[in-house]
Amino acid sequence: MNMKIFYFVLGISVFAFLISLASYYVNNKIIEKQVFEASMTIKDYAVAGFDMNDSALTFGTVGKGGTSTRRIRIENKHPFSIIVFIEANGDIKDFLNYEEYIRIEQGMTESAAISASAPYDATEGLYLGSVEFLIKPA
Repeated sequence: MNMKIFYFVLGISVFAFLISLASYYVNNKIIEKQVFEASMTIKDYAVAGFDMNDSALTFGTVGKGGTSTRRIRIENKHPFSIIVFIEANGDIKDFLNYEEYIRIEQGMTESAAISASAPYDATEGLYLGSVEFLIKPA
């Protein structure tokens, strides 16, 4: 009799584990990925200018102690809520500030602000990299 109870509990445990595993897989599935090249030049002095580029995040020339901010508009066209995970890569990543993720409800639009900051002790030069936007179901 004890063996029947043991196998019953084991079966229920395996079933619960499989349901949990399937739920984890579905919720961590990337449904869309966007990658933008990113660049900034650090100088001792500030330089004003605009770069209206819709395929890259160009922060321009940033003087030491200064910042430059770009906003990315993200629209949720999916029939469910999404979470957008943001990750920077390359030489530029240490100079970028942003929220690591943004939750966007169905049919809504949000804006992600990404700022490039040049510390006073930074080395002058061109810094390159990319910013990835990974979209997953909420």
